[in-house]
Amino acid sequence: KYNNVTEEYFCNMLSERMASGKYTFFTSNLGKQVQDIYGDRFYSRIFSQKTLLINLHGKDLRLSK
Repeated sequence: KYNNVTEEYFCNMLSERMASGKYTFFTSNLGKQVQDIYGDRFYSRIFSQKTLLINLHGKDLRLSK
């Protein structure tokens, strides 16, 4: 878990956007590791509101070069 200003910044940003009714798009290839890396506070802000999870499947273009 990161204990630095990045976690605090993300949490504050998400809180402000949620309070303003704004949408936030979050993309990651970490899956459940998001909670382990960024902590419970950040994770709960991402998944506490109406959340639409979209799983993208397909060939990894980075590996085909």
